[in-house]
Amino acid sequence: MVEIYEGKDGRFHAYVPVGTGPDGTVDRRHRTGQTHAAVLAKVRKLQAEIAAAAVAKPGRVPLLADFFGTWVDDPDAEWRYNTQTGTYSWAVKNWIIPELGRWRLDLLAENPKVIEDFFKGMARDEDEAEAAKREGRRPLGLAPSSVHTIFRILRAGLNIAVQRRLIARSPIEFMAWKPKLVEEEVTPLLVDEVKRILTVCETRRNGTRFSIAMPLGLRQGEALGTQWYQAPTSTREKPIGLDLDGGWLHTRKQTERRKWQHGCKDPRECARPRCRTTPCPTRWGHGCGKLPQECTKHRADRCPKRRPAESCRQHRDLRNCVKVCPPDCTGHADRCPKRTGGGIRLVDTKTEAGRRRAALAPQMVTKLRAHKAEQDAERRAAGEHWQDHDLVWCQLDGSPIDAGTDRREWKTILKLADVRDARIHDGRHTAATMLLLQGVDEQTVMAIMGWSDRRMVQRYQHVIDELRVEASRRLSELLYGPDEVPAPKPKKKKKGKADKQRKHKNVNIDNVDYATIPATRPGEAKIIPFQRSA
Repeated sequence: MVEIYEGKDGRFHAYVPVGTGPDGTVDRRHRTGQTHAAVLAKVRKLQAEIAAAAVAKPGRVPLLADFFGTWVDDPDAEWRYNTQTGTYSWAVKNWIIPELGRWRLDLLAENPKVIEDFFKGMARDEDEAEAAKREGRRPLGLAPSSVHTIFRILRAGLNIAVQRRLIARSPIEFMAWKPKLVEEEVTPLLVDEVKRILTVCETRRNGTRFSIAMPLGLRQGEALGTQWYQAPTSTREKPIGLDLDGGWLHTRKQTERRKWQHGCKDPRECARPRCRTTPCPTRWGHGCGKLPQECTKHRADRCPKRRPAESCRQHRDLRNCVKVCPPDCTGHADRCPKRTGGGIRLVDTKTEAGRRRAALAPQMVTKLRAHKAEQDAERRAAGEHWQDHDLVWCQLDGSPIDAGTDRREWKTILKLADVRDARIHDGRHTAATMLLLQGVDEQTVMAIMGWSDRRMVQRYQHVIDELRVEASRRLSELLYGPDEVPAPKPKKKKKGKADKQRKHKNVNIDNVDYATIPATRPGEAKIIPFQRSA
């Protein structure tokens, strides 16, 4: 029985034992309130949490900013590099901490509407987005996919807080409204479009990068990280790379770009000459609601109700504006003379299922042998400047290809092939759909594409028009029988020399006369039958 008593301060207090602390002492939780009933309600709530084994560990609950900042920057966490420094860092440092960082984790569960308002405020309005698209400007707010990404990262971080017993339950569970992601259906490239792309690739340097990698469904990093064949030297090793003799592609590595770090003693002093201290000049827009020619001041910067436009005077898109550096900036490590740790690296594939092998068709092997011969010629021309990374597709000096350069090459190929715009990753959708079109079973598709979850098959395979036509044909044949196609009329064969000789043999001797002509050899004559005239 928990005792509730009135203290000297006029408030009611109660101490509830919840177990044993880390040091072996009894863990007692203090509850206080203005009235006896208020304290009793808190005690019963805590007892319910004890019964459900959902009591947070002792100590002060941290602020959201402190917990998420430590969680994302934890050097001992088993993060993938791009996950930690890319999407998660962007969402936490640019959105979650600035907007929700001042809240204590346990108080967020009591105020779930704060989280709902946070996500509703950042979402992009559809009407405004359509108006911005017509006007050719950047729409305000974030796209639904970006909003849902931030929501997933916030949910993941709060689940970690629950696992560490910092809070009893995640505040996400108490939200009445949650952002939803409505994924747009990707339309894969058609067979005719793929053939036009393959035709253009035959005339491009490193054209096999797309003519081989796209049909095999390789990710961009996997394709750029493909090496020439390296045979295993023991039973514990696996083959790596492109085996032309065996006709196999063993995918086990991918490229990954990492940020440079300062190698000097004082990063601030190194970064100071390269820091930007003044913002981009403001581009003004009319705020009076009238057309520029109808305003009393035609120039926007002289409008009585002028307002900042969506772009500066140097950049039409605000995303291209260079941000002002903070006073203690330690960035610009990519220009440090002693920079370390950055550049393009070869790392393991994204998942265990991504470590796979795919069979190469004979036509693929032929194209790759020709590509290897061209690369050997480039290696001889580069001489001592050649960087030997043993990559199948590389730059003129043998160094890895940057993802941005690879993306621009893909866009160029699409324009030359007169094919609609598409992402590089849409090639994986196209490869999966082509396997469906050829009737390849699901298990083989997962092995070729490097998936371990069957839901990925549904996500990447699409029902294209060819499949709809074939399904309609089969259904019609089942219900109405096979189509009665009229047999084509036999073509009249041209009379050849043998037919003429056969006709001559059947000639009636009574109706023909014969004539002789000189032969090529003496003593021989050729008999020529001809019809007797009437």
